[in-house]
Amino acid sequence: LGQGSLRRDLVAGVLAVVATSAVMYPVDTMKTRIQLGQSHVPKGGPLGLFKGVWLSILKKAPEASIYIVLNRYARQRFVDGSMATVEVTVFFEYMVAASIGAAVASSIIKVPLELLNKQIQSERATGLRSAFQSAFLSPLSGVTVFYSWLAVLVRDIPRGGLQYALVKSLECLPWLAALGLPLFFQRLVWAAVAAGIVAYLTNPFDVLSSKIMTGMRLRMQAMQDSYAATALTFQGQTEPGGRQVIGALLREVMQRKGLRGLWTGAHLRAAYYVPCACIQYATFETLVGCLSRWL
Repeated sequence: LGQGSLRRDLVAGVLAVVATSAVMYPVDTMKTRIQLGQSHVPKGGPLGLFKGVWLSILKKAPEASIYIVLNRYARQRFVDGSMATVEVTVFFEYMVAASIGAAVASSIIKVPLELLNKQIQSERATGLRSAFQSAFLSPLSGVTVFYSWLAVLVRDIPRGGLQYALVKSLECLPWLAALGLPLFFQRLVWAAVAAGIVAYLTNPFDVLSSKIMTGMRLRMQAMQDSYAATALTFQGQTEPGGRQVIGALLREVMQRKGLRGLWTGAHLRAAYYVPCACIQYATFETLVGCLSRWL
């Protein structure tokens, strides 16, 4: 990455994301449904697991593109045409920052699309029109969008930075090289291991984001109705806001399963990101080789 045409890298990166999202999307749908206390499979059967897949592709492509651009900038700034001139610590820190920057910048597009996607995956909406109305045109939708954005940042910023740092740390281990494994497969293995570990560690934030995106509006409406009904009886009671609603959603998760509730669907999240890392890396490297003839 970063040693050839930018156009080639962008095309290969976006196509790799498309392939990954299309193949692994059913696992993501099952994960979301389990986190919300629903059955693995929608009412429409296994094919319903693919409903909204194009939204997943659209939300992931910008993040991949931004990361590629930032990666190339880092190489041009710190490598200067020769790996021997790299100041390793500075380059490493910059790439972690680039991963974080990609997560923040892409959230502008990613959050609205993920909100729509969650409505469809959870069957709270039957199609794009009803999902759009539920997510953006309903009462209190503005509060939901704001807290959804915060939840996605809290989830994706640690995942992006930690995953890059972990991959590079694992690549320093000599175990796979000692077995004579080619560099391509070494990187593939370490990318998969890092993706699985980070997916598991950040699962609580994913559970929270799923809850906020699908249940915050209704929970806040119910709490405000309850407040309006009791405000005259209990003087000085504070009207519920976003933080109170998030606290209620967290208590709901904890009351059902305790701390384990925060890791609901963690096995499926890992089962999503581990193959994603492998498919995306292998697809990207293969496409880069093929596209080098034309781009």
